Amino acid sequence: MRTMNPHFEQDFDSAFDFRVTLTPETDRGCALMAAAYLDSRLSDCLALYFVDDSQAVESLLGPDRALSTFSSRIDAAYLLGLISPDHKRALHLIRKIRNEFGHDPKPLSFDDQAIAGRCKNLEDLGFSKRETHRAMFTGAVMIVLAGLNVRLRTIKHCEPQPNVNVTKRIEEDPDLMLFKALTDLIIATPEEKNRATGDLQAACETILGGEDRKELAEKIVARVAKRISELNP
Repeated sequence: MRTMNPHFEQDFDSAFDFRVTLTPETDRGCALMAAAYLDSRLSDCLALYFVDDSQAVESLLGPDRALSTFSSRIDAAYLLGLISPDHKRALHLIRKIRNEFGHDPKPLSFDDQAIAGRCKNLEDLGFSKRETHRAMFTGAVMIVLAGLNVRLRTIKHCEPQPNVNVTKRIEEDPDLMLFKALTDLIIATPEEKNRATGDLQAACETILGGEDRKELAEKIVARVAKRISELNP
């Protein structure tokens, strides 16, 4: 007999407990709590996807950081392939509904025109139609939450790129050698110009095929040097 995945049971219990807490809340409290919870789950998704470096992650997701807002986390999760386009749109609608309640001090409900319109937009995204605007909102919240919980069970940290011996890499890669020589010539002081020009000449000869292409390399270097002098008269 097939048994239920313990992770599913855990997620279900957690989601059920969260949903129960929304029931006694005012419309404003419901919107604010639901958005805050989804925001937190998005943060968890991003942290689990990024390289396993807590300090670097905190520098992005911490307070007043680049990914500290609900909006930025929604867009980042979408661009990283962690949520679908429809869930991205739903999360932004949930965020905007939260903002309607959070930024307006006067009494509001899910039946107010602007908020009701956003709830109708959630229905237009394909979420099941509910009997009230509040039910439409909470239903969409729970569906999006279920999707995030599934992703949280499958996300793995990205692997950091290995360190590279830059000097050795440049020596092994003619293209990098040419790029470095060109950069060195651009930033060279007057005292360094002759050496930098010679390095660029050698790099060009390597790319072009050796001594038999020396004359062509000299023409290229002369043209490059002329352009650089025009930039730095």
